[in-house]
Amino acid sequence: MKRLIIILLLGNIVLNSFGQLYVQPSVGYTFSSHPTENQSILIVDNQKTVYKTELKFGEGIHLGLNLGFSFMDNFFVELNTKKSIYSNYNTSTTQPDLQSLNNFSSSGYFGEINYENYIFQIAPLIGYQVKKNKVSSYFKVGPNFMKSTINQTLKYIDWELDNWEFYPLNTTKKYGYTGNFHLGLQANLGFCYSIKQNLQLVLDFVTVYNNYEISKAEIKYYEIDGVSHLYKFEDTNIEIDEDDNKLNHSHYGINVGIRYVFNKKE
Repeated sequence: MKRLIIILLLGNIVLNSFGQLYVQPSVGYTFSSHPTENQSILIVDNQKTVYKTELKFGEGIHLGLNLGFSFMDNFFVELNTKKSIYSNYNTSTTQPDLQSLNNFSSSGYFGEINYENYIFQIAPLIGYQVKKNKVSSYFKVGPNFMKSTINQTLKYIDWELDNWEFYPLNTTKKYGYTGNFHLGLQANLGFCYSIKQNLQLVLDFVTVYNNYEISKAEIKYYEIDGVSHLYKFEDTNIEIDEDDNKLNHSHYGINVGIRYVFNKKE
């Protein structure tokens, strides 16, 4: 018991004498810097048309919480955590009506894609700050550990050939992808403005590089013309290609937060 009291007293002395502890909740938005591009090709009467769509993983609205400790006036260490709260997007490629075509060929995906991308990030960072009156600027950098869950819903027409006639089958499939914590790199540039002695308004610009590795994939839903056909699969798990299992979640964005500094010195 005495040892615990001594440790707490020493910790309090260190905090008051050599540094300042702070906590910072924030909200922000990120934009994908390396979207995944899909390409589909349709050739009709020797005329080639190329369709391109982008899946922007890592993009969306997130909430963050930072816990930091500044020391020696200019240096600080920080534990930065973020969790996405909205990342639901749609993209599509116009699907041709094969019943109206005679001489054609196609490759790739034609139809609608709805995708949700929920990510959690944790980043231990080290930084340097410059203070002048009520305003300070800083730079911080460190590893980025990311865990992601992706749900993709595909809606398209699957054509059935019968007696040389094409018949449309309205098809819906849902895939789920996930992985373990994956290591990337994070860097931030920001500005603080002191509202009160212990309270600061923070504007933070972030960039993250994380070419996320998928370790698990499965079919979660399969419907044709309103009827479930998932029972046809003995195993809904999808084999992962070790040479092609990366979905780039790299992004850049902006955060706005409020920082509370404990035991702030004048």
